[in-house]
Amino acid sequence: MEETLSDIEHFYEFVTQIKKRERKYLSNYFLPESSLLKMIEKKNVTYAYKEGEYLNLWWRKEHFKKLYYFIAEPDQYRIGYDSSACVCDVIGKNKDLQAVEKILTDAGMLEYSSYSQWVCQDTILLSVRNRDYFEIVCEDEGSLFIEKLYLYFDIYSDLLPDWEEVDEFIKDKHFIGIHDKQKKKLIAGLVYSKRGCVITEEFVFVVPSYRGQGVSKRLHNALYEKYSSEKIKYVAWVREDNLESIHLHGAYHYKKQNYLKTTFLRKESVETDNRNKEDKGNGTKGIKNSGRTK
Repeated sequence: MEETLSDIEHFYEFVTQIKKRERKYLSNYFLPESSLLKMIEKKNVTYAYKEGEYLNLWWRKEHFKKLYYFIAEPDQYRIGYDSSACVCDVIGKNKDLQAVEKILTDAGMLEYSSYSQWVCQDTILLSVRNRDYFEIVCEDEGSLFIEKLYLYFDIYSDLLPDWEEVDEFIKDKHFIGIHDKQKKKLIAGLVYSKRGCVITEEFVFVVPSYRGQGVSKRLHNALYEKYSSEKIKYVAWVREDNLESIHLHGAYHYKKQNYLKTTFLRKESVETDNRNKEDKGNGTKGIKNSGRTK
């Protein structure tokens, strides 16, 4: 049975007990302490703990519960059931994810989507036809992007912010926009985060009626031109079945890495209109995070 986590010290006590077991434990937990403290303060965290065997930590988001686990005894692991959708993101080397996949599927979850990590440290600029009615804004207003992100990306696998998190999300990201000057509207965007010398593509989208005009290349060129004087490592998480995005990142000299982000979902009926939208973004992600390239 789930209980509300009211004290972060209880969390650390549970984790310490699990770490004392002889068997190496498995975990997908990566949140900084500050984030967990905020969740506890808002009473958004519940947990289920079986002494020394496993700990489930649930973050109650707007549309689902996010699962973070610590597992010392896989044979004893249980997720538990209620009416909420449950999402679990697992990141690691391909060979290391097989054991986790079996544990989660045995516990009633299904694989929902998979993204590979792509990395570039020596990118180039690609040629693209000039269009006078396009305007590129390299530090665009983040508030203009939010509606588009919810329209083109997946609520379960793309690490979208809840509405109450939007202001913090905007402060933490950078936004490159392309506008149609004639129609005065945002028609494409690239959202990224920068941590030191590492830039991670978070989201890339192009409004459907503007696709096929080299708009994605314009967005990427703008990003690489902006940081051309710096030594930057670029990271993108590209969906495994997105051949267009794979080709685009390959053209920019990205190399596929041996890291995979897989989202598992437990829900009685997954809304197919959410998972299979025709108008998904072209874009990147990731870890959650990480960029997502649709």
